[in-house]
Amino acid sequence: MSITSPYNFVPLNTTVVSPEWANQVSHDIPFADGLSGSFRLEIMAESPIYVRNGMDSTGKDDLNKDEEYLKFNHFRHVPFIPGSSIRGMLRNVMEIVTLGKMVGRVDDVRFSVRDFQNDDLYPKADFSKDIQCGWLRKVDNVFKLQPCGQPGRISHASLDILCPDNRKMSLYYQQRENVNNDSGKSAKSKYDAFNFKKQQQFAFAKKDFDRKKDFDRKIYTIDNNGGKSGTIVFTGQPGVRAIHTSPPKGKHLEFIFFDSVQPEVSVADEVIKNLFFAFYNHDKNQQKDDWKWRKPQLDKGEKIPVFFRWEDHKIKTIIKDIGLAFLYKIVYRFSTTKLIKQKSLVDFADVIFGMVVDKKSNNPSTNEFSLKSRVHVGHAFMSNSNVIQLTLQKTSEVLSSPKPTYYPNYIDQGGKTNVEIYKTYNDDDAKIRGWKRYPVRSGGDVVQNPPSINPDGTTNSKIVTQFIPLGKGASLSTTVSFHK
Repeated sequence: MSITSPYNFVPLNTTVVSPEWANQVSHDIPFADGLSGSFRLEIMAESPIYVRNGMDSTGKDDLNKDEEYLKFNHFRHVPFIPGSSIRGMLRNVMEIVTLGKMVGRVDDVRFSVRDFQNDDLYPKADFSKDIQCGWLRKVDNVFKLQPCGQPGRISHASLDILCPDNRKMSLYYQQRENVNNDSGKSAKSKYDAFNFKKQQQFAFAKKDFDRKKDFDRKIYTIDNNGGKSGTIVFTGQPGVRAIHTSPPKGKHLEFIFFDSVQPEVSVADEVIKNLFFAFYNHDKNQQKDDWKWRKPQLDKGEKIPVFFRWEDHKIKTIIKDIGLAFLYKIVYRFSTTKLIKQKSLVDFADVIFGMVVDKKSNNPSTNEFSLKSRVHVGHAFMSNSNVIQLTLQKTSEVLSSPKPTYYPNYIDQGGKTNVEIYKTYNDDDAKIRGWKRYPVRSGGDVVQNPPSINPDGTTNSKIVTQFIPLGKGASLSTTVSFHK
């Protein structure tokens, strides 16, 4: 399959070039043959341009607060591009052209994957047999988990006995309008819709073979004399339950976390870090309803239901990974830094644009010192007098960004455009593809990306970004200063 994208990559250099004079750079002693000076930089917009506003420092504007946020970044109504933004672009180009390092300049994270179509990458049959359930909580900034063994299952039809007559669970999820958006598919919406008592007594009913996951599920019913006590736990509803097909399709089973006397075990910081990253704890704009609901519960010391795997099934003391759903995202073997495969040295960008030692990073490139930048870029203010005429109307666009989890593009595939088996973050010989760049395009109008349509015919407003850009012809200028 050939993949097209609006971006490309400058191949990652395996050798990092470090200036031979890097260890002679000092804040206090200039080079005898160094240069100092400044030059004027002018930026002309050849198409609409936009930088998000940080709010006018005067606090006064004709627009309300929400509209103010959509405007081009400005100070006292004069648009400008922050000098730090321009400086960052210049530094990135220098990192590339001087064969600089990438290691230490990208987040060292282990991405997660849940690909039901790729059994080699996500072996759901084997995975399902290993899943355990339990309760996670935070105690004095340490995460503890109480294991409850393998979860039981209970059908929506069995849960109808706990529901009011006007809202039976088995019927509710047969109606498409109840699961036609992300909110309706969330576990939180299920708890809101069915707030009956979750602690119950259960009796074993039968084993049910799951064809998709190739393993037996133990099905229970509610029975006050059943002899097994536990808590009903809801997870998300991926779609509508269709009973008129053969066989019926769609989720119709919820989980039972049986009461347990097993002691709590501590969860390693790395496992919690991977859990938080998988749910975009670092980016509120990408968080789903369930994480926005569960994370505050954790912060308050409350316990939340989770699924997990043991590192070793014979020695059940170390937890391998955790998720909020039965088939949760699992982390790849290698982090981004592991696949960059460069030596971490002081490079040209470090000595020209400065560097800051992060004592917690254990980064050997720092040599335990920091440097100030030798380049200063001022804010680029708009020089046109016709700011009002060049300010466009509010625009709505789909500005979805590429995801580094998309391994066909972000992992080096050997220069091949058509690949049958892709290298992933799991492969020993995998390597980050390189520095991502968006080629400059000349001529023609801006290509727009229309938003998708929801099943009910409405526009998917969640993926639409609104902003008020400057139009073509906007001119901005600044001064770049440098010293030896």
